[in-house]
Order: sequence, then C-alpha cells, then structure tokens
Amino acid sequence: MKRILISILLLLFTLVLSYAQSISYFGKKADLKPDHSYRIEEIVGGDTVILKLKLGRRTFSKNVAFKLEQSFLTKLQEIDRNNKEVVKRNYLENTSEAVTLYFDHHHTEIYNDQFLIQGTVDVQSLLSRLHLTEATFYPDNAEAFAVFDYSFGRELTQYVLTITYNIKGEIVSFSMNS
Repeated sequence: MKRILISILLLLFTLVLSYAQSISYFGKKADLKPDHSYRIEEIVGGDTVILKLKLGRRTFSKNVAFKLEQSFLTKLQEIDRNNKEVVKRNYLENTSEAVTLYFDHHHTEIYNDQFLIQGTVDVQSLLSRLHLTEATFYPDNAEAFAVFDYSFGRELTQYVLTITYNIKGEIVSFSMNS
C-alpha cells in the first residue's frame, strides 16, 4: 500500500513539474527548454498570426505558464478586438504618438486620398485593414510579457504598430517598428 501511494505521489509530482515547463498551445505538452524560442501559426479573426514563445535562461513557474495560457493564448480573438478599439480611441483622442504616427504615415505614404472623408482620415477604413500579424510572449519579462504586432499588410509596409502588455495584462506601451 505504501509503495502504491509513493508511486502515485511521484506520478503527480512528475505531472505538475511537466506542466510547469510546458504550455500545451505550443505543442503536444512538449517540454520547453530555457533559452529557446518556439513558433506556431494560428488563425485569429480570419488571419494567420505567428505566435512566438521566447524563453530566457531561467525556467518559468507554473503560475506564469498558467497566466500566459489563460490570460493571453486562449483569448487571442478577444485581445485582438480590444487592441483595435484601444488603437482607434488613441488615434481619435491623439493620446499615443506611436499610433498617430503609424496611421498618419500610412495614410500619407500608402493610401493617399483613399481613406479621406471630407478632408479627415476615415479611421474605420484604416482599422479594417489593420491586422494582427504576430504575438510574441516573454515569460521571463514581467514588463514586456506579451507583444502584439499589427500591420496594414506586409505587401504594403515594413512597419508594424506594436502593443506591449505587462504580466498583469495592462498595456504598457505603443511603438512603431520595422
């Protein structure tokens, strides 16, 4: 009886340890190794999005793995919709220099008068062309835990609008990157 109990406890410990080092979204519960990157493609809102997991030198805890999976990976479509609403609000209220720069640059350089309605930018038309292209997760970095890249299309621009979240799920920055 004692042997069976010890065997069950060892099995449970192994399962917990295995989960602490793996995220099912990035494979078949394969162990994730420190200092490695993992990449998959997922359909989000009808678009193919590249999902990346970049691990640092140290292993991450079960809590961080759970937070990543439950707060971000399983809610990508909802996060995408919310991000677009936040981008729209930031553009209309002129509260993010990066958002304004990204929209104005692409309106001027790529779309010209196509997105003008009575002399002002048609934000809805621009937003309809803004798509999530990549989401990168950094479990070792509490301040840049999840990074979402948006683009008007790789065929049109090399620039992305990046939205960075901390581990608490709060937006910490917007930036325009190439």
